[in-house]
Amino acid sequence: MAVKCIAKSKLVAEPTEFLRDIENLSTVDHAHVVHLFGVASTNDSFMLVMLSMSVMVDRRLENLDKSGYLKVVREKLDV
Repeated sequence: MAVKCIAKSKLVAEPTEFLRDIENLSTVDHAHVVHLFGVASTNDSFMLVMLSMSVMVDRRLENLDKSGYLKVVREKLDV
């Protein structure tokens, strides 16, 4: 997991517009997009809770390994 903090004073958009965008992003489920689990708010900041990139890379490598693709690459590289 990763938590990113964004100061409300740094937002270009209105907080309601930002939250609408966050709501839309939380519905995206794609292997190439970091999954957003949710957002928490304090008086002065938003905290986005998302899947860390290292977990995404690990999952992608596991899928490639299961498909046999990495074995072929290792054989070609003599690794």
